[in-house]
Amino acid sequence: MFKIQLIDHLNQQILYQGKAEIEYTNQGVRYRFANERFSFSWTAYKDTLIIDSISEVHVHLVLRSYKRTKGWIRTEFGEIDVSCFTHHYEMQDQRIEIQYELDMEKQSQRFEFVLEIKEAEYAVH
Repeated sequence: MFKIQLIDHLNQQILYQGKAEIEYTNQGVRYRFANERFSFSWTAYKDTLIIDSISEVHVHLVLRSYKRTKGWIRTEFGEIDVSCFTHHYEMQDQRIEIQYELDMEKQSQRFEFVLEIKEAEYAVH
């Protein structure tokens, strides 16, 4: 088990701090974590990050370094297509940084997140 922190860098806010499951996939790593309000899945590859966020809405984004990509937001009223442009993506052993712009129906919003990963430390008795 691993401990992680998901930080909203723009608002200097910790969105999640706690345990995460880590699964090694074909050439990537999937981080899963949740609390009573939402669940997240981040699948990180060398140049691509796939984010699934589920709360009142389900957000699915495919983000690629310096590329425009597509995603969607599913609500109780249906699915909305979105477009993203990734300004910065960096994957390290213990840290993932992502900065992207989300465009939806002529509106744009910028996001900057940092995911910090640490192995959980267990006391030996």
